[in-house]
Amino acid sequence: MNKRPMVAIKELFIKLLASLKRFPEVILLATAVVITLIFLNHLGYSDPAAFRNHLTKLAMVLALGIPLFLSVKLIFERLPDLKSWLKATLYLAVIIGLILYYLFGLKKLVMVPVTRYIALTIAFYSMFLFIPCFFKRKNFEIYCVHLLTGLAITYFYAAVLYLGLSAMLFTVSKLFLIKLGKVYFDIWLAVAGIFAPAYFLADLPAIKKELQVESFSKVLKILLLYIVIPMIAVYSMILYVYFAKIIITRVWPAGIVSHLVLWYSLLSNIVFFMVYPLRNDLKWLAKCIAYFPKIILPLLAMMFVSMGIRVHAYGVTESRYFVLLAGLWVSGWMLYYLFTNRVRNIILPISLTIIAILSVIGPWSAFAVSKFDQNSRLTAILKKYNMLQGQALVKPNRPISATDKAQIISVLSYFKDSHSLGDADYLPDHFKLSEMPKIFGFKWNPDSNYQSYFNYQFVNNRNTELTDIQGFDYFIKITQTDITKNNPDKRLRISYSLERHELKITAHDQEIYKKRVSDLVIPLFKKRISPGEEAVHCLDETAKVKVFYEFDTISGQTDPATDEMNINYMNFEAFIKLK
Repeated sequence: MNKRPMVAIKELFIKLLASLKRFPEVILLATAVVITLIFLNHLGYSDPAAFRNHLTKLAMVLALGIPLFLSVKLIFERLPDLKSWLKATLYLAVIIGLILYYLFGLKKLVMVPVTRYIALTIAFYSMFLFIPCFFKRKNFEIYCVHLLTGLAITYFYAAVLYLGLSAMLFTVSKLFLIKLGKVYFDIWLAVAGIFAPAYFLADLPAIKKELQVESFSKVLKILLLYIVIPMIAVYSMILYVYFAKIIITRVWPAGIVSHLVLWYSLLSNIVFFMVYPLRNDLKWLAKCIAYFPKIILPLLAMMFVSMGIRVHAYGVTESRYFVLLAGLWVSGWMLYYLFTNRVRNIILPISLTIIAILSVIGPWSAFAVSKFDQNSRLTAILKKYNMLQGQALVKPNRPISATDKAQIISVLSYFKDSHSLGDADYLPDHFKLSEMPKIFGFKWNPDSNYQSYFNYQFVNNRNTELTDIQGFDYFIKITQTDITKNNPDKRLRISYSLERHELKITAHDQEIYKKRVSDLVIPLFKKRISPGEEAVHCLDETAKVKVFYEFDTISGQTDPATDEMNINYMNFEAFIKLK
């Protein structure tokens, strides 16, 4: 018998146990996240939306605790002589902080709290990155490369494991006719959320272990030095040619330039950060690293000019704030390389942690700065047309120009989409966009660009024929077409008009039910609708008939001026009970 597979399995279990022993809190949190997500995955359409929302927030907070507890554990390893009461205090502070964040930091899963959550996640994982190497540890870049390659290998193994388990489940489901629809996602959650973190953390270098340049992955070394860096050089040439074209034609495409340059700069800097320890062995690489800041800084200047055009035209928004901040961070990175003789790359994740936290908290945050700037633009227009009497808003004394109308629409669109109209200065309480003619003297632009389109599909699989159903007399599937169905003796006729969204039931040539189904859908939207959940349903009843609707596809648009919804088409099932 070949013992090598058994040895490999034994070694795997030893690694996982070592990971559990070193980071028990982290593995426990990862397991709690997976259990919460599995439970969330199996919720039905009858479960309250508020309960689903609480589970989502719980999973987010537990996931946020993973980098925090990792960082705390690594601090304890760096400071083995730390007193027990200090350790307990730090653990307690993290737990209390997570509880408070659940209660007050994620009240609603909208743009501001979700963006803040993402920024904090980046900050905490960046903190986990630099804590083991803080102050005195050589070859921080090698440590980061080790983590990156370990992460890639881990999730490759996780993907292979998942595919193997899925193949076995698929075989079982087909041979024994067992439905395992949601189990596949459950398996992926367990593999990616429990096995992968445990396997990855098992190879996390010990605090006292010094990594040498010789441990740099040969495969990654060839990839970066002889494939990626030449591609960066060619891409740089393309950007410079494009830069020359802009100067010659004096036509500045404000939208695309900033994103092209920013992502190029970030990825290029990450590559040169990773190969930095190899510069002493390769003279050409040392020259590339020395000249790279001089090459990239003019391109970053081009990016800032492009962003300046956008900000001047439309003001500061959260997305532009983060693009500018990222550009400033990369520029600072390049200037540091340019003017520092002794480079310490550990400064980069430290600065990223500080910037990420400051960007979403305080009066200098993306949200505060964006709202201030947009309100300043609105106030300037209101003053221009003498629309302010103290704190009260009055109609303009002359027609507002088309340019200023577009500015007002832009500002109000920003507040409506990203925050709320209540955050806009001087607007009356409970202001609605339908009141714009009364206040601003013009209607909200009805252009389709300002309409919000939706197309929701829900989980629902049944037959499309008229069928007897227990508890109901009949069942029918309605798709994106007009339809007419009769029962076998033709005494009952069910018809649906796609144009009017109208369901009509006739018994013995007498109409016993007629309903505009879209009138039933709109109230459901105002309560809760999320794509991907199970079929949204409602019950409609008259003296002669009871109809239970299950909707699996709903498409249409919402007018932001009036919040009125227009349904284009629906796929649904109707369960009919004659009284």
